[in-house]
Formats: sequence, structure tokens, C-alpha cells
Amino acid sequence: FPILELPTELVLLILRYAAEPTFSQANTYDKENPYSSALALCRVSKLFRRAALPQLLHTVLLSARHSVPAFVHALRMQKAYAQQDHHLHFEYAPHVHRIWIVNSRRMPDPSASAPAHRSIFLPAPVLGAESGLPRLQFRLHDNVTPANTIDFGLLAPVLFAAESLVLNGESLFILARCIRHAWNSQMATNIDHARSLLPWSTKTLTLSSGISWSFFHITREGSAFLASISHVIVLSDPADSHRHITGRYYSKLGPGDYRLPKWLMNAPWASFTNLQTVSLAL
Repeated sequence: FPILELPTELVLLILRYAAEPTFSQANTYDKENPYSSALALCRVSKLFRRAALPQLLHTVLLSARHSVPAFVHALRMQKAYAQQDHHLHFEYAPHVHRIWIVNSRRMPDPSASAPAHRSIFLPAPVLGAESGLPRLQFRLHDNVTPANTIDFGLLAPVLFAAESLVLNGESLFILARCIRHAWNSQMATNIDHARSLLPWSTKTLTLSSGISWSFFHITREGSAFLASISHVIVLSDPADSHRHITGRYYSKLGPGDYRLPKWLMNAPWASFTNLQTVSLAL
């Protein structure tokens, strides 16, 4: 029987369930788009599209070189729709909760709240200060996704609407550019800088290998962003796992010890003034 003969509340529940991305699928994401069901529903009707889009946008997975420019292009289209008062206009930011920007063909399931991990409950001063670390030359690396293909003015408000961000060393420059844009925009529009709210809502930062902390070491906005983070999750890297297993094998690590990757040890922990937990994937 026709689905629209059902009560509206039930129809919406069915559509939301059907639109949930399948991040836990067995196939790689490049072979099977985890958003395929949601995208198919968006093509049925305006009603179906309105019901499916919040599920599609809940966790935004940008895992290929072209994904970020494509997402920014979608934001540009929505800006044009808003100016035209078009019926296809849909505000993305209120519905985005997690954004993954990790350049990899296969990654952990983004629908999981956190990987299997060991949690460390430590205030930032105990973790160490940045004294003694070299002052690094400020440079934003954009060797993966060309920065000139990204409108950070469009991307930053959506990126910072998410409570949780996942990045690796190759995509960290996107976060840095968005922080810079949001910070400069706020400084230009707010007279009372001391009392103005921070231009981001992100509280959980998940990182994998190859993180360079130079931007966060030498800029006010970088330090301010880290100060707003309350949870850090570190995803395991094959190279780090190999060193950890080797250390265990040669009895250089005890059964309860964990070998931290060098990039994590060099993190500016003193800037994480509101840090509550650090979770390490095993």
C-alpha cells in the first residue's frame, strides 16, 4: 500500500531510518556510497528530501581528494537557493553533528561514538607544557586538497557547527584555515573582543597520524581553539601500532604501558585548558 497513507509521524520515522548512512558496511566507501539510500530518497519528492537530509548531514564523511571541494560546492548552491528563496534551500549547519575529513580509502566506522580505547582523565598541566619545544615556522600544508578550490567562508560555519571533528595530518590545514577565517571574521565584526563568543561549537577532536602543531603553537586563534576542546580521541596508525607491538615483544613496554606517537607527545597540551579526557585507540 502507498506509504503516504500511513500517519505522518510514522512516515517520517520510516524515512529517517531508511536514510541513515551505512558506515559499518563491509565494502569500501569508494565502491559503495554509504549515503546511497539517503540520496535515493532525496530524489523521490520534496517531502522525502526534507526528511532524509538531516540524516544525511548528521555525520559528514569527506574521505577523498575531491570530497571537500564537492561539499563546498553544495554549500555554494544552498547559498544561491537561499538568495532566490528556492524550495530546494536547506540550512546545513543545524543538522551537522560530526565531520570526518580524513584522506583514506577505508577508515573506522564514523557512526561509532568512539573507538575501543584507554581513557586518561588528566588536567592539562599534568600532561605537560610546551616549553622546550622548537618554535616552528608557520605554514599550512595543502598538498592533498588544493586550498584555492575551497571557499573557507562557506565551509567554516558548517565545520564549526559540528560538535565533533575528525582529521589527520593531510587535512589539518583545512581546520587551520577555517579557524583563521572564523577568528578574523569575528574580530572584524565584534567591538568587544574580550566578551565575544568563540566562533565554534566543537568540543571533541579526533586525530590520527602526522599532525603538525605549528599553527596551534604560534597563533592566538589556534590556541583559543584548543582551549575550547574538552575531549581528544587519538586513532591508531599502523606504524604506531607496529612500534607499540615491537616494544612489548622486546620487553621495552610493560603490560599496562602505551607507547605514544611522537606527534602526540609534541602536542601543545598546555593550550588544552578545558580538556577532560584523552582517549587512545588500542
